[in-house]
Amino acid sequence: MKQEDCRRLERKQNGMQVILEFPRKSEREEEIKREVKGILSAILQEDLIKNREKETAHEWE
Repeated sequence: MKQEDCRRLERKQNGMQVILEFPRKSEREEEIKREVKGILSAILQEDLIKNREKETAHEWE
């Protein structure tokens, strides 16, 4: 992605560097936001289910 076509966020911490590039404006911005929310929601649900299963297993011990 060209430098002028995106916003760039750089972070350095503990010897690691992360660089994120975001498009300035996307025609699909709302669609992308919905997709990201869906992905994050699915990850959260999976994590909650795993934690619930672990708690239930400990109750039976």
